[in-house]
Amino acid sequence: MKQRINLLPPRPKVQRDWLLAKNVGAGLVAVVVCCALMSGWLWYTLQNNNTALAGLSEKASEQQTHIEALETELAARKPDASLVNDRNALIQKIESKRYLTTLLALVQPGNQQGFSSAMRGFSQSVPEALWLTEFTLDATGGELQLSGSSAQADRVPVFLRQLVKQSAFHGVHFSELSTELSDNVYFFKTTGVQALGSQP
Repeated sequence: MKQRINLLPPRPKVQRDWLLAKNVGAGLVAVVVCCALMSGWLWYTLQNNNTALAGLSEKASEQQTHIEALETELAARKPDASLVNDRNALIQKIESKRYLTTLLALVQPGNQQGFSSAMRGFSQSVPEALWLTEFTLDATGGELQLSGSSAQADRVPVFLRQLVKQSAFHGVHFSELSTELSDNVYFFKTTGVQALGSQP
């Protein structure tokens, strides 16, 4: 009678650990969920930043529009005409006082005839819209310096032509004339020299 004896160890049975598989799956799901949450948070932050940037851009555009409107309004704004007239009147008043002061300084005893003749010549030569604010005559009457203002530039040559026709200024030649425009008023200075032998 034969009998078989199996000397090999028994074949091991493979057992699947379903618990371990579940843990791996749960981990994967957790990773996916974390990634989704992180993506959602990043997207939300990006949207907020874009919204804030759009708001700042709109405010900057409004400020720029406001600045341009103010610049346009400032460019279109004109000075008050009444204030300009008051200023011009005050300037003329000051110039008139300076003129009178100069006249008083020129008055000297013993020279009344020459002074009166020069004043008569000025009064008969000054045209409208021209103001003689200062004049200087040297002791011999050879050099004459004039300063004044005019509302029109062509009034100055008219004044000089009429002045040299007066007997007190006969033979005077004006070699220098300078004008300056300021606030629509022409300020002038001129120097005249009387030729030898032409004094009255």
